[in-house]
Amino acid sequence: MANQQRNNNNSKSLRQLQVAENIKRTLSEIFLEKGLLNYSSSYISVTQVDISPDLKNAKIYLDIFNQNQEIKTKVLNYFNNLEKTLRFELSKKIKLRYAPEISFIEDKTQENAFRIEKIIADEKKNYDQQNPQKNN
Repeated sequence: MANQQRNNNNSKSLRQLQVAENIKRTLSEIFLEKGLLNYSSSYISVTQVDISPDLKNAKIYLDIFNQNQEIKTKVLNYFNNLEKTLRFELSKKIKLRYAPEISFIEDKTQENAFRIEKIIADEKKNYDQQNPQKNN
C-alpha cells in the first residue's frame, strides 16, 4: 500500500503532497487576507511547498517579483520573521496534529527560465549574424 501512495517523480507520499498543496493554498489566502501579497514594492506569490515526511517542517517557496536582490533579501527576512505568526494563522485553518515549522525560500525558477531564454535568444542572434544566407 505504501508503494502505491508514492509519487514516482519525487518520492513524496500522497499525504505529503496533499498537505503541501493545502498549506500552499491556505498561505496564499492568509497573504491575501493580511495584505502580504505586496511588500516593499514587490509582488509575492507562493509557488511551492516542500514538506518533510513527518509533516513537521515545511519549506515555502516564494516568487518575489522585483529585480533588486537587496529587496528580495529584505522580503525573505520579513517573511521568516513572521514565521511564528504565519504558523499560528496556518494552524487555525489547517487541522494537523502539529503545525509545521515553516521557512521561506526564494523560488528562482522563473528567474532561471528568463536567463535561459535570453541565452538562447543571444545564441540565435549570433547564429543568424554568422549565417545570413540560412535565415531565408
